[in-house]
Amino acid sequence: MHRLPVIFIVLSMTLSARGQDSLEQALDLSHLIKNQPAHWWDVSFGISELVPDYFARGEMDSLLLIMRYWEEQTDYYEPLRRLWMLLQIHQNSFDPGFISQAVVEDMYDYQYRIKNQKDSTDWYLWGGDTSSAMISRKFNSFTKQLATDLLQFDDLSDDEWLVCLFFSHNFDAFWQAFENGEAAQTLLYKRFYKEFKETTRLSLHYELFSGWYSPRKDLVALGSKVLAGGSVGFEFDRILIDGTLAFRALNPAEPYRVGYMDEIIETSHYLGVYIGVEPSFVLYNFGRLRIDLLSGLALGFIEAIPMEENPFEEESVDMLAANSNLGVGARFFLLREKPYFIRFQMRYEFAGYNSHGGTELSEGEALTLRLGFGWDENSRKYKMQKYFPNN
Repeated sequence: MHRLPVIFIVLSMTLSARGQDSLEQALDLSHLIKNQPAHWWDVSFGISELVPDYFARGEMDSLLLIMRYWEEQTDYYEPLRRLWMLLQIHQNSFDPGFISQAVVEDMYDYQYRIKNQKDSTDWYLWGGDTSSAMISRKFNSFTKQLATDLLQFDDLSDDEWLVCLFFSHNFDAFWQAFENGEAAQTLLYKRFYKEFKETTRLSLHYELFSGWYSPRKDLVALGSKVLAGGSVGFEFDRILIDGTLAFRALNPAEPYRVGYMDEIIETSHYLGVYIGVEPSFVLYNFGRLRIDLLSGLALGFIEAIPMEENPFEEESVDMLAANSNLGVGARFFLLREKPYFIRFQMRYEFAGYNSHGGTELSEGEALTLRLGFGWDENSRKYKMQKYFPNN
């Protein structure tokens, strides 16, 4: 966790030099924080109420001391980092190097909290009850107003301007500066871009599809099939791995023969199941359109004769086959900033089926067409792509 600058260490050494006097005694915090709280969130809430008063009185040394106390007693860093950046901008001593990935994560969480808990109310613990307030509305209103006032300065650096823009709640203008490239040379942009790349690197996705199965060679005897199924997978950089389950159905027009118990049985029944692992690679990325190179290894299962129609035993006659396939696909994302897509796949399969007594389906090939609807679990990355449009 990125801690506050070394000045706090110096302040701690100053306090240690006072002998037995604690920070609470130095600032009389035990009297200022109501009910002498026992929980860290009560300490955080109490100190957050004190900050605006110390700032208004210009007691900056005392303000830094209670920030140090806040850090030591709570290990809750978001409000401290927020306040520290604004104070440094106010004192014209801002160091852009303070903007770490932790600061970026803070800013995402801050905007989310503003949307859900507002700044005009006390902030409560995630999942906590109304007795677990940790940041007061007074503190949030103070940092918002301070950032708004700082925007009036005409000598702000680009990073300072962005920080103040964000914490004054001008979120639309802040993200617009990212989207149009106005902020592209700032350290803050680079930190957010790194977070964007990390966020978009790995994601889970789901898909439902239907399609058509057109056999070749020995499998022609089975006739064409309709298929339906689904897949679950993940995407890492430009590589996708899907686990797929599909069902194929539609009885052939003409009977085909299957060997069983040294007998040859004619059947017109067909129920197929496909269970596969399907890696693919993104060949081209045209924004909302992706072109994928497809592959797959699978196990194919065919129920040729159902149990109730087997004249020899009360069991179904089944056939298994190893399946490999290659193909090409296209994914089109329906809306910018949304994780929904339609996907077309064309695969050429190689499979040979065998039963206990042999079959005439041992050397088969097929063309499979799929059309599906999918969605990505990582919806955040599509929202972020708006602000990094060329990625």
